[in-house]
Amino acid sequence: MVHLRFLRARTAYSARGAPLTTFRVVSSQPKPIIAGECGVSLLAHGYYRRLREPVDTLVVVCGPTSKDTRDSRFSHWLQKTAGRARRMASVCVAAFILAEAGLLHNKRATTHWAFAADLQKKYPDVKVDANPIWIQDGNIYTSAGITAGIDLALAMVERGTTVRPWHGCSAQPYRVFCADLAVRRNSAFPYQRKLRDVRRYMTFRCGWQKT
Repeated sequence: MVHLRFLRARTAYSARGAPLTTFRVVSSQPKPIIAGECGVSLLAHGYYRRLREPVDTLVVVCGPTSKDTRDSRFSHWLQKTAGRARRMASVCVAAFILAEAGLLHNKRATTHWAFAADLQKKYPDVKVDANPIWIQDGNIYTSAGITAGIDLALAMVERGTTVRPWHGCSAQPYRVFCADLAVRRNSAFPYQRKLRDVRRYMTFRCGWQKT
């Protein structure tokens, strides 16, 4: 299973003395429960205003009904964090949150195609492009929809590491999943071929079973 792959990878890197990434889920509200709009709730590690650890990569996520929420204190915190963090990203309609904080000013950005026109109308200073599945402009990343956010996350991991594959693989430096900036929604077939190549690589070069 996928989570076992990650666990085994973290164990291997830890044994090598390599630094491991620490993940934190913080909420924009003081209560620890984040009520998801799809009916699934998350338990946050804490409230964003109480976060003391330095942030390397911040990924902002929200739902369609909360994309138009205006919170000046949260926007100010995003502005300060963007100046200190290495990367900042939005998933789906969370691009509205970054735009409200002024972080997408004169930048290329994308969001879910159904809300792209709304984003452009509400924030005319943003260069909205609804075609790419994700866009990087400087240290700001935006993804189209939720599943496109998975592509973005994999690309951020791929770009943020220089380690070589473990598990006895004699291969080139880690470069497995890559969501190219030029990949568009009408070019699914080449991308599917890339995924097939990845599965073959994992199966025949690393001895992993397909899951």
